[in-house]
Amino acid sequence: MRRFGEKFNRVHELEVRFLKTDLDVGLTRARIAAQTKHGSEKWRRNATEAKKAYDAVLQFRAQTELRPEQASSIDEKLTELRKAIEELGLDAKEKALTE
Repeated sequence: MRRFGEKFNRVHELEVRFLKTDLDVGLTRARIAAQTKHGSEKWRRNATEAKKAYDAVLQFRAQTELRPEQASSIDEKLTELRKAIEELGLDAKEKALTE
């Protein structure tokens, strides 16, 4: 039974790391898009990837049990990413753009 608990904890750690990494990638892509000419290929590519990261985190966040401090940290970054996406002129509630 102990092995199951260890494996469960490891999977949980990986889920949390995935959420944090995807948020960091999304924020980086949103920042790159913000510094690029609106409507250019580079802007579109980075804005699209930022939105995809946001959508993925929303989906997996709902499926992942988080400790309060984890939830707070992830939700704070998720809000930051949503605002960055909206500052790019995108609607955070719409489905991600496709490449």
